[in-house]
Amino acid sequence: QSVSTNMGLAPLLCSFDNAGDLPLMEPGITYYHNSKNILFSDGWSHEEESHRWTDGVRSSMLIKINKSKLCAPLINISGSVLGMQNIEVLVDGSSVFLGDLSGDVTLTMRGKSNTDIGSNIVNIELVLPGAHAPGNGDTRKLGFALRSFKFECAQPSKDTDLNH
Repeated sequence: QSVSTNMGLAPLLCSFDNAGDLPLMEPGITYYHNSKNILFSDGWSHEEESHRWTDGVRSSMLIKINKSKLCAPLINISGSVLGMQNIEVLVDGSSVFLGDLSGDVTLTMRGKSNTDIGSNIVNIELVLPGAHAPGNGDTRKLGFALRSFKFECAQPSKDTDLNH
């Protein structure tokens, strides 16, 4: 017995926040906090005029990249930190930064593993155990205000196994 839906009649009525549907992020281009090339999945607040706050102690964002060669992801994140925060950044589950930060910051981090040729979804997570309400009546647990993001494709290191 076949099952039919109305998707053939109205495919635009159903859309999901799916990383596979993201537009490709081009290496070397700066994307901002309101970009449609970044899927702000868990732990992010709403878009504000110049930034987007993390909301809670763990925030994830997904990007879709397409590479014509094997590379090691090089990621730049710019924003502001609420007070002094201990921040860990993970790329696809591997820690690439851990430290105490405050004020305006730009982090440049290299992924620990090379990504394959073709289209890939990359998961970037910010872990902020000290996120807190700012004390001005806002009840969100804020930590980092993202302003911009850039992905670049660095050459793989020579001591990395390229045949994984």
